[in-house]
Amino acid sequence: MSNVSVVAGLSMYTEPGLVAEASARLTELVLARLGRELQSSQPVDLMQQWLNPQLLFAQTCGYPLMHSLKGKVQLIATPCYDLPGCQDNLHCSWLIVREDDPRQSLSEFHGSIAALNGHDSNSGMNLFRHKVAQFSRDGRFFREVLLSGAHVLSLNMVVQGVADLACIDAVTFGYLQLHEPSRLRGVRILEVTANSPALPLIGAITTTNEICLSVIGAFNACLKEVPLLSQALALKGFVRSSIEDYQLVVDYQQRANELGYPTLA
Repeated sequence: MSNVSVVAGLSMYTEPGLVAEASARLTELVLARLGRELQSSQPVDLMQQWLNPQLLFAQTCGYPLMHSLKGKVQLIATPCYDLPGCQDNLHCSWLIVREDDPRQSLSEFHGSIAALNGHDSNSGMNLFRHKVAQFSRDGRFFREVLLSGAHVLSLNMVVQGVADLACIDAVTFGYLQLHEPSRLRGVRILEVTANSPALPLIGAITTTNEICLSVIGAFNACLKEVPLLSQALALKGFVRSSIEDYQLVVDYQQRANELGYPTLA
């Protein structure tokens, strides 16, 4: 690859701070190995980053990959995390409640308040909807769904008693367990969702298979050479994946629709 400036980054997991720092350092090392450098001005908005024609790599969510980004980006790889709830390139989400909440099963939370990180989130909305759908009545399960804007903010809502239940992806939860366990004080895991592929690594739609393999090779080499980064990110490596791997995301959506529960409500 020639030494040109590109758009790149790992911006989906930003907390705790150590994770953001390790992700930035890993990005720098991968770019250096590939002979690339970051453009002086990087998109702040995630959608602008994902759709930028100069995008070399970035992480997105499986839900937009199969909806708003479908046919507009190139899927490069899927990460493999070494965290509870993660196996190979799959991960789940945990249904989180307050530690002192007496309810012991999901069905008991009918009529409760949920915290939602975003309507286009696979781990926070789609897996949540799929899990709850079987207990819905006339298209509803919750009394209210509060939009938080991020997994960690949904978690805070539960801790503070603003919401009763949240669906937190295993990687976010695992990072807090690993680096800042005190932030999980006062909550417990109620149930687990179905598995789906972890956050996909994507590039511009023009990204060739050769470039995909080069990016994967660079990531895996850097993680092997700098084990402290691998440990901080609990990241074993990246594997080549196909869009068919993410069909599960759509399958879960369709299953909820079949049960009369098209929207988390």
